[in-house]
Amino acid sequence: MPVGSQPSPSAMFGPYGRIQQTTPPLKGSFPLDYEKECHLQMLKYMACLNKEKSQNGPCRIFARDYFKCRMDKGLMDSEEWGRLGYADIEDKNNLNNSEQINIKNQNKE
Repeated sequence: MPVGSQPSPSAMFGPYGRIQQTTPPLKGSFPLDYEKECHLQMLKYMACLNKEKSQNGPCRIFARDYFKCRMDKGLMDSEEWGRLGYADIEDKNNLNNSEQINIKNQNKE
């Protein structure tokens, strides 16, 4: 298409001239973490996924920590853990969740 020319109506409305409609996500949009408030939790989760060859199961505790950080910082709406699929992971006040999973992984080796 030459510079400055207008696209044809069929190009604007998709195939067969229909207007393409999108559907919003179920939970709505959420702000990105531009201030990197939860960057450490995200890195721990990504490192675990890398170590576990993208198997999410062993890394669920890190994902939960990341979601908790996002909820605490107002980067996502607070939600019950059961609705997010994390009801089976308990909070422990004495040990950080990440430390608990590291201890479990060290015992396996």
